[in-house]
Amino acid sequence: MSFGGHVLDMIKRTNANNALREKYRAKKDKMTNNRWKSEVNGKISEEKEISEEELEYIKLAIRSKLKKERIKQNILIYGICIVLFLLLLCWIYFS
Repeated sequence: MSFGGHVLDMIKRTNANNALREKYRAKKDKMTNNRWKSEVNGKISEEKEISEEELEYIKLAIRSKLKKERIKQNILIYGICIVLFLLLLCWIYFS
């Protein structure tokens, strides 16, 4: 019986914390809904009609852009590796 008061106090604190959390959750939801709400009647996006040829053109453009970016990244990475390798060789040779 000596620990009954402590347990009861813990239960009351847990319930109070849950009540506070619920109170602030509603406020947070209200703020985030207003922040991310779209300008046009609350609709986030509308589907557009695109022809098949136009869709293929867009896909090809995206793929070619990604391919160019990937090539640039590979050139940069290999260039850095070659420079580091040459610096390592110079350091080993001259030390």
